Amino acid sequence: MNKNRPAPTASSNLSKKRRTDGLPKFYAVRAGFKPGIYLNYSDCQQQTAGFKGAVFKSFTSRDDAEAFVAGKKVAADAGEPAKFYAVAVGSPTGIYTDWNDAAAAIKGVKGPKYKRFATRAEAVAYIKQFGNRETVEALGEMGYSVDSDDDDDSDDDDGDDPLELSSGKKRAAAAAAAAASSEDVLKIWTDGSSLANGKVGSRAGVGVFFGDGDARNVSERLEGELQTNQRAELMAMVRALQIAPRAQTVQIVSDSQYSINCVTQWAIGWKLKDWMTATGEKVKNQDLIRAVLDKIDERTLAGANTFLVALCVGYWAAAAAAHPISPPRRDAIWRVPLQPSNFNVTLSVLGGFISLFGLVSFLVKENYYLSEALISLVAGIALGPKGANWLRPREYAECDAQVSEQDCVANVDDVTMAFSRLVLGVQLVLAGVQLPSRYLWSERRALLLLVGPGMAAMWLATSGLVWLVVRPASVLHALAVGACVTPTDPVLSAVIVKGKFADRNIPVQLQHLVIAESGSNDGLGYPFLFFALYLIKFAGQGTSGLRDALGLWFALTWVYTIALGIAYGAVVGLVGKTLLHWAERRHYVDRESFLVFAISLALFVVGTCGLLGTDDVLACFIAGNTFTWDDWFRLRTKDDSLQPTVDMLLNVAIFLWYGAALPWDSFGRNSVPGLSTGRLVALGALVLLLRRLPWVFCMRRWIHQVEGLRHAVFVGFFGPIGVSAVFYIFVALDFIRLHLSGEDGSARGDVVHLSETIRVVVWFLVVCSVVVHGLSIPIGKLGYLAPRTVSSKNMFAALVIPALVIPALIIRA
Repeated sequence: MNKNRPAPTASSNLSKKRRTDGLPKFYAVRAGFKPGIYLNYSDCQQQTAGFKGAVFKSFTSRDDAEAFVAGKKVAADAGEPAKFYAVAVGSPTGIYTDWNDAAAAIKGVKGPKYKRFATRAEAVAYIKQFGNRETVEALGEMGYSVDSDDDDDSDDDDGDDPLELSSGKKRAAAAAAAAASSEDVLKIWTDGSSLANGKVGSRAGVGVFFGDGDARNVSERLEGELQTNQRAELMAMVRALQIAPRAQTVQIVSDSQYSINCVTQWAIGWKLKDWMTATGEKVKNQDLIRAVLDKIDERTLAGANTFLVALCVGYWAAAAAAHPISPPRRDAIWRVPLQPSNFNVTLSVLGGFISLFGLVSFLVKENYYLSEALISLVAGIALGPKGANWLRPREYAECDAQVSEQDCVANVDDVTMAFSRLVLGVQLVLAGVQLPSRYLWSERRALLLLVGPGMAAMWLATSGLVWLVVRPASVLHALAVGACVTPTDPVLSAVIVKGKFADRNIPVQLQHLVIAESGSNDGLGYPFLFFALYLIKFAGQGTSGLRDALGLWFALTWVYTIALGIAYGAVVGLVGKTLLHWAERRHYVDRESFLVFAISLALFVVGTCGLLGTDDVLACFIAGNTFTWDDWFRLRTKDDSLQPTVDMLLNVAIFLWYGAALPWDSFGRNSVPGLSTGRLVALGALVLLLRRLPWVFCMRRWIHQVEGLRHAVFVGFFGPIGVSAVFYIFVALDFIRLHLSGEDGSARGDVVHLSETIRVVVWFLVVCSVVVHGLSIPIGKLGYLAPRTVSSKNMFAALVIPALVIPALIIRA
């Protein structure tokens, strides 16, 4: 699913910032390639983009625009603008006083960085922090000038102004430069580095430089078990402040933007949140960050100032030329050349785990009835950041020192979303291929009952439980959370209906029903989710807002997303079947390509549906079923092992990733008001028991595949929550980010906790479902509960006990 879906628009209640949209705009360029007045923004952009020191502004009056170009006082601009929009990553970058101009600069840009400020000085500081060298150099005096003075001795070439640590705000460049050039200021250079950063066997060192031959210079190993670049950089600052005279003003020069940001910007918010991040996790390296802040406070009390300056790129090259480093020792070549890179470690862990699991896979799956999903999830937790730290999702997502915590979480989310789409696409095509000829049409009555009234009942029941237990801000929030876990997961469902237990205890027609329902209802989660999200989007706008919400829900969700996805999947499946028939009859296709054709079809559907922005999940299932509509491909590949092998590898990989990436800390501590661990445990047990079981029980008489009570209990309980729920987490979070956030990227007031609620609740329910559904059959086969033929009474006991006990055990773990 393409996450960049078009933003919905309302016809009423327009914000104040957009009330001038209907008025003509005059873009005045005072300094640019060709100064003058332009009637559209693109012409203005051509004259200012790349022009160092460009000065331009938009007006609704031509007289004001002419006055601005001539350098005269503008009547409509007697004072400084109330808002400045800093665009550090965009096209073009710069500082804007009109939101429409800023919005145009970030439109279509991947990973834009922008923020609103009350003063231009803050906007300049933001661009200097997050913009590249070209962006900072091109900034010049664009728009409104901070200070008309130009000090030749300023440190502007550093790419960042010194930072006043006592207030956490940027100082004016001229004042900082004057302070830095004073004879009373002690300038100290600090650096830190780690070999095999944060990995097993890593080593880190700290360097503090006061000057040539200065006895205070430091070059030492970093103490402690955790050896990373970030900790080494922070420790270098600590050592510098420990050594420098307490009553003397110092300027610390560091090439670590992370360390500077931690101390001067992020720490202010962390203190207010008791040193917790926005995602509910403990701030990393807080011991060293606090140590730096304590030393700065001591110096402030002694009457001394502390400045931090970001070192420009290329300084170390010049320093190395001035102070040559001794050549390496001759015996260095005999050292063991270990390369513990993420790529090498990940391949070792993945290959080792799959190999070890493969050696005992038959014993584990066929004798103990444990699925690879459960085992892989547990292994991911054990091998991830909360365990051995061999799997590091944050590092794979490029969470380095220059990336904020918010951007880091977004990067991990993007990787998880893409991985989930890939696995769902392949699994759903394979699920469609496994069904008999024309199955969706021949069993339409039972399927429509399950994906129609059945899904609606599951959605309302889950949302009601969320509303009663979690107590979110509104019922609409509960409906959004409930929609994420309404579909039954095709990945976990396929695991349940395969193997020796399924062959002995589950009729073939019931296996087909479970596969077909999980495949079809997985893509039908969109209407339930976007019904809630569109109503939240237009909440408080009366009848017109309701009309806009329902209009978008019908047009974008039902027609474009669902209907187009079904039609596209059917066409691709039929065309693929026809082409493969044609190539096989003429002996153009070899056996290997023939077997892998369904998998390549899945990749094609996922990619093209993503480009179109339609429902790739549902399209994949429809494509797989229509591809084998005549049973030809299914029967030709029935005894082949390629598809089950790919299926197993994807299951292992995705749940290893989930185990390493899930927000484990948020289950115990998060920013959602009232969402305690006790409430999560209660919700997990209630959802597993009441989300699906009662409704299947009521409908069993109209579903001919459900023969008797034990079949109803089985179908009602085994509606697992897994990969599809994780997929919908990020669909919802992306909608909130794009359409329920303000101009500066902050969440709208009424949805402040919605993202965190969805993330914590849905992830917890996924873990509960994987563990409960993965252990229910083994527990049911134990001696005190284990019949060889599962009776309804014993089966019900085997299902209820894990559902009540396991959520509490997860929290305790």
